[in-house]
Amino acid sequence: MNINSSYRKVWFARLISILGTGLTSFGVSVWVYTVTGKATPMVLILLFSILPAIFLAPFSGYLCDKYNRKAIIICADSIAALISVFIYICVSYYEFNYFVLCVFTFLDSCANFFDNNAYQASITTLVSPDEVKTANGMSQIIDSLDSIASPIVAGMLYPLIGLNGIIIIDLISYLVSLVILVTIDSSKFSMDNENQKKRNTKREILLGFKFIFSQGSLRVLLIYFTILNFTFNLATSLIEPFGLTLGNTFDLGIIKACGGFGILCGSLVVTFSKKIHFTYKTIVIGGLVAGIALQLMGFTHITCIVAIGRFSFSFVTPILNTVAGTLWMQETPRILQGRVFASRSMIARCFVPLSYVVVGPLVDIVLPKLLQSNLGLIINVVGTQALEYRLVFLK
Repeated sequence: MNINSSYRKVWFARLISILGTGLTSFGVSVWVYTVTGKATPMVLILLFSILPAIFLAPFSGYLCDKYNRKAIIICADSIAALISVFIYICVSYYEFNYFVLCVFTFLDSCANFFDNNAYQASITTLVSPDEVKTANGMSQIIDSLDSIASPIVAGMLYPLIGLNGIIIIDLISYLVSLVILVTIDSSKFSMDNENQKKRNTKREILLGFKFIFSQGSLRVLLIYFTILNFTFNLATSLIEPFGLTLGNTFDLGIIKACGGFGILCGSLVVTFSKKIHFTYKTIVIGGLVAGIALQLMGFTHITCIVAIGRFSFSFVTPILNTVAGTLWMQETPRILQGRVFASRSMIARCFVPLSYVVVGPLVDIVLPKLLQSNLGLIINVVGTQALEYRLVFLK
């Protein structure tokens, strides 16, 4: 793989850090569902995890373009680790407090958003233009390995060591990542001197939005992904409670691991294959395939078929992300990438909280009543066995 050593170090440090974070995220999801037994609290946790991408996006992009991105990554990771310590203390010595957990989730997501934005904006300063596609593919590999390892490992460890033990592993991964990052030359993350001149702060923060809406192709791409984010999150936000109703935490881990394996396969294909066309047509076709895969998951109660649907959906995801990410990097000046990418994230995700707010009550309240009031018609359409399964899931 032709990629420079500095990026390989950053990539490996990020992999270690995200694997630890993934364990904690999975553990918290299972813990909340175990305590509450409802889908709504889990979905609200997801809601608090997405809010920083909306409220902090412009400010985050401005900081990532103005200051050294290595320092931002280290500070963000350190804050996230500190929050994990607080969660450990609350779980160990205090009773379950859902409000406190939501606050910690929000703060942790703030740190992770700064970390992710700084990392994404650093890619074009760490690698040459010819290496951007490979670097984007490698970034998707991180997500895939996280999706594979975190659910399986956390699913097996949770009954043995609980949430506290998982958090300790997360903290160890943070320390390993920190040691790797401090060995990398900070100048590799730096922007041109021109970017350090004093400018109007408000104007600089809004510059990302102005650039996006001045580019017709990027504007259309952003609208398309905003729609995908809303519709796909309606379904994917229910994977945890959906999987737990099929079996136990191990079954859920298998389903999510299949999703991770799909991301890995898709990431490897888009990284090494020369047959992937980095065009807008590829993105449209990928969105259609992902939608069909989600439909497959919803029409069965057989775990292995659900896992196949999850794999298919996840296989397409890194291809979509890599192609779109490369197009954004190619059409955005390096000096603006922090602000542009943060603004893109804010707009693309602005409807995601709405999907999280809607889907919990929809599953816990609305759909059960709808099923009961139309019982005869639904039996004729989906059959008794499928209906019994869905009533279990929607209890």
